[in-house]
Amino acid sequence: MLARQSSILVTVALLVGRAPDKPVDYEYATQRGLESLHVNGSDLSLPHPMTFYLDYADEPGARAMGERLREEDYVIEYLSADEDVASHTCSATTTLVPSFEVVRGMDSLFQALAESEGGTYGGWYAPVVRD
Repeated sequence: MLARQSSILVTVALLVGRAPDKPVDYEYATQRGLESLHVNGSDLSLPHPMTFYLDYADEPGARAMGERLREEDYVIEYLSADEDVASHTCSATTTLVPSFEVVRGMDSLFQALAESEGGTYGGWYAPVVRD
């Protein structure tokens, strides 16, 4: 049976609205993001396309990470900030069933990957998927 995607999108904004010296609570953010998907009608037992964001100060850093992740079969896109902001994002998309344990594992993986190359992990996004 094919899943139907809703036009409602849920984004976990891990870094918005927090004090710069306060660490991100990825566990809380992931739980809230999954709850929001569920409340908006998403069937969390179905595969979802999930996009993970890795932010870098320069374009070469973002592109290097993108090439590394492309080799692991992620779909890669590059996003650049406004000219006033020196930030470049590599987004990596894969399809998975979004259980709390799986998404937290992905959070940990992408946080470690981003930091290993001088970047920061910017969170994830997934659309609502209904049966």
